Amino acid sequence: MICKIMHGCSSSDIWWLAKDFGIRTLTVFDTQEFTKYFDGKKTSQALSALWVKYCDNLFDLKIFSEKEKFQKSDWAKRPLPAIMKRYAAHDAYFMVMIA
Repeated sequence: MICKIMHGCSSSDIWWLAKDFGIRTLTVFDTQEFTKYFDGKKTSQALSALWVKYCDNLFDLKIFSEKEKFQKSDWAKRPLPAIMKRYAAHDAYFMVMIA
């Protein structure tokens, strides 16, 4: 079984995958939910805060500084610009390190 690593996916991503693509997820590790309890806090942390905490000095600062813009971008638009592809690659790479 393959475990999917996502951040804050329970409110939208899992629903979107099921609705738009018919993809049902069984094994998901949600870094946002995990850090609520792992850090002893009952509040969620933004992914950018986790990037800084666990991956400081490892990521592209230009992408990090524009992270919020990319999160709210239209990911359905094609072709994706190179900077968005780079952001997605960073996001996936560092998500594994955080988990």
